[in-house]
Amino acid sequence: MKPQESHLNKMIEKPPFSFLPKPVMKDLFNQFSNSKIDKDTIVISQEVSSVEKFLVLSEGTAQYYYEHHNTKTLRGRLREGDNFGGISILLNDSVAIRTLEVFANSTILELDVDIFLKLCTEYDEFQS
Repeated sequence: MKPQESHLNKMIEKPPFSFLPKPVMKDLFNQFSNSKIDKDTIVISQEVSSVEKFLVLSEGTAQYYYEHHNTKTLRGRLREGDNFGGISILLNDSVAIRTLEVFANSTILELDVDIFLKLCTEYDEFQS
């Protein structure tokens, strides 16, 4: 399912997308698909999941965390327009370095890894 145009405005204002020229971003937006995720779902598991898509939280709320000895540390929250998975793709052979869990019914936009990597190659600022 293709994302809605309203999702574009949330993304275009936040890094790394804010570094892209607007025409590139509008073309890129058509490359995303979206998924509806139920609340309390673990989308990606640290050191278990292969990160096969670059993710952007479009609607809802989520948290990411590192878990060590059954204790959640290095917690953070994703808000609408925030992304997840880029560091794992670029620096950890696409193995998840943190867990991603949604708090409420959410919509996540997904971009294929190949497209993400191409953007990183073409626009140095995109991967910063």
